[in-house]
Amino acid sequence: MIVAWYCLRRGIWKQARLFLLFLVSLWFFSSGCLELFVSGMESVRLLGGSLSLSAFALWRARADTVLVWVSVLLLIGLLFYPLVRSRRGRHTQQHH
Repeated sequence: MIVAWYCLRRGIWKQARLFLLFLVSLWFFSSGCLELFVSGMESVRLLGGSLSLSAFALWRARADTVLVWVSVLLLIGLLFYPLVRSRRGRHTQQHH
């Protein structure tokens, strides 16, 4: 909401959309990689039985934790967008 308000007020909706698309893409990429990791471990466990159920549960929980941290970091990046954008704008104006 804060980012949308800032972008509408400043008239930089195009750049904000691209940044938001970038963050969403990063989240999907991270989520997909973690899902492939967990699915691969599950396949190894089911096919070969070399991975115990407790080890699988531990690594699945770690993958979920990593996804939560990625989500938090991307959210922080989204919230800092207006600050970085305004500083960059001032920096660019001072050098012209």
